[in-house]
Amino acid sequence: MAPLTTGAIKALLQEFSQQRAGRGRYATAGAGPFGPPQGLTATGGVISDYSDSGTVYRAHVFTSLGTFNVTALATGAGIPNNVEYLVVAGGGGGGGTAGESYSGAGGGGGYRTNVSGETPGGPGASAESPFPVSVSPYPVIVGAGGIQSNGSASSFDSISAAGGGKGGGPAAGEDGSPGGTGGGGGYDKPSGTSGGNGTAGQGYAGGNGFAQSSNGAGGGGGGAGGLGGNGGNATGGNGGIGKRSGIVGPTYHIGANGPGPTTGGWFSGGGGCDGNASSGTGGGPGGPFAGGGNGSTSSDNPGTFATGGGGDSAGHGGSGIVVVRYQIGQLTAAAKATGGAISYYGGKTIHTFLNNGTFTVTNGPLAVEALVVAGGGGGGTHVGGGGGGGGVVYHTNLTLVVPGGGHPSYTINVGAGGAGGIALAPTSSDFSPDKRGTRGGTSSIVGSPITTVSATGGGGGGGYGYPATSYPNTVNGQPGGSGGGAGAETPNSGGTSTQTASGPSPGSTAYGNAGGTGTTAPWHNGGGGGGAAPGAPGVGQNATGPGKGGDGGAGIGSPIVPWLPPAITSLSPDGTIAGGGGGSGYNGGPGTAPNRGIGKGGGGDGGYGNGAYPNLLRVAGTENTGGGGGGYSYNNPGNPAYYYTGGNGGSGIVLIAYPS
Repeated sequence: MAPLTTGAIKALLQEFSQQRAGRGRYATAGAGPFGPPQGLTATGGVISDYSDSGTVYRAHVFTSLGTFNVTALATGAGIPNNVEYLVVAGGGGGGGTAGESYSGAGGGGGYRTNVSGETPGGPGASAESPFPVSVSPYPVIVGAGGIQSNGSASSFDSISAAGGGKGGGPAAGEDGSPGGTGGGGGYDKPSGTSGGNGTAGQGYAGGNGFAQSSNGAGGGGGGAGGLGGNGGNATGGNGGIGKRSGIVGPTYHIGANGPGPTTGGWFSGGGGCDGNASSGTGGGPGGPFAGGGNGSTSSDNPGTFATGGGGDSAGHGGSGIVVVRYQIGQLTAAAKATGGAISYYGGKTIHTFLNNGTFTVTNGPLAVEALVVAGGGGGGTHVGGGGGGGGVVYHTNLTLVVPGGGHPSYTINVGAGGAGGIALAPTSSDFSPDKRGTRGGTSSIVGSPITTVSATGGGGGGGYGYPATSYPNTVNGQPGGSGGGAGAETPNSGGTSTQTASGPSPGSTAYGNAGGTGTTAPWHNGGGGGGAAPGAPGVGQNATGPGKGGDGGAGIGSPIVPWLPPAITSLSPDGTIAGGGGGSGYNGGPGTAPNRGIGKGGGGDGGYGNGAYPNLLRVAGTENTGGGGGGYSYNNPGNPAYYYTGGNGGSGIVLIAYPS
């Protein structure tokens, strides 16, 4: 095949753009420099087009609930109407409460795939069958990581992967729970404990706990690629290794990092069990290169989001992921850089980073725009406020090149969502600062010669404290990119926005707003978290009585970022991202409708609690939207007497775009 000319490249990219807008000429023979595209036409998730060994694929990456919608079948001779999939469930949580040091670790989420040349998880697994599709929608569910529980299942239509098993708790020397991969056994049992079993064709068993009265230690969680390690004398077991998938191509831009120059693509590693804090030597590592939380004697380490990694002894599991890919023919994308998921829309080439990665210029200097969105804040608990949306920086004037030439690389950091506030089973005497949500993680583009373009994580929502004058650090919304909503006592205040413009001037604009206030007795409602939309729509709403939590502030979208593609806005029901979480509602009176605060821009809805509506739980922020987590209300019937939590914030996202 002859090399592409500049004119041919432009024509091809224009055809890509028109197809996304529903105006393409691909149904006409001979259209475009290579004729019509020959593969399926489908929508859903974040789209990545790439070439691998002469075959061009399109992958749809889902990190939250969605639909893979096939709108037309393949037209090219020899191109099948089959899709390949990767389905990874949420990882299991560790068996201990916050700060507890040596319960069993969580197992990685179940791992299923039918990618050519790859096998699903577990011992002796054989390749899964091709998956033929028709013109139809196919539902996608992405499982959440477990919090002292098994992870949730993920599925693509009929293909389902089981959540990772919970690690065994310490109180009665629990065995690890079975799951997609098994949780590690707890430590406190004279005869030792057993790791939970994995599911056939999905993952391995967890490790056993070690029996000794003073120096016992739990087992590591199982992984998709190997067994969890057994606990030893005061030393926690290692997490089981995960598996690596090339479903998004040779750059491996999803999953957890591993060794070598191309590091990503690893999933479903088991959590490492913590060592005995008083006399141990430290916990085992998480499943190598696979997202499992590392064991530790001093901190709680979760599994990495969108990997299905298991949590350490007291860490929550990482959320899962679903990817669907298919052949689209012999079209060649004309990207001028590598890194992230590459798509084409509105005359732009767009690189989308769902997690940490590297953006490398291959044809520079390159003038780009960048949208940097931090992780959303966690919601508060015990009549808590909503978490603030992640801060946003939109830069329209970046030149990415190293003086003297070469292929400059820029480090992309994508912030994790903040954890929801934690409280012990409902009691009016518990005023722990842990009731407030934590700030989301920072997202950034780092490299020379530009200065860092950085977005600040959303502030955590406030929790209950009485009187608020004695517990302001618990009740007030926390500052952040957008501030968290306040908890339900007065005086209180919503968190302020601390987001500032960053990167070379001119061309950078910062977006973020304050959270709303809560209400006191008898209503006890939390304020909404702030969102990134400019002006009043982005400010978190104040709570009102009776029973109404404040709505989250609106997120950011088009027309502020005109090239934000449908593949990204589909992550959020209202078409925006970096919105605030809703505040919790409580005590509207018997029979009163559940007036919880509504999340915006990927932010989660608040919880609601009274005698009439005891089970309406808060919602976490959507992954890769920077949405704040919803606040948790008061009632929680049937919950084990450990703790209940505010919604976690959604992880952030980084997009880099340049003219095609």
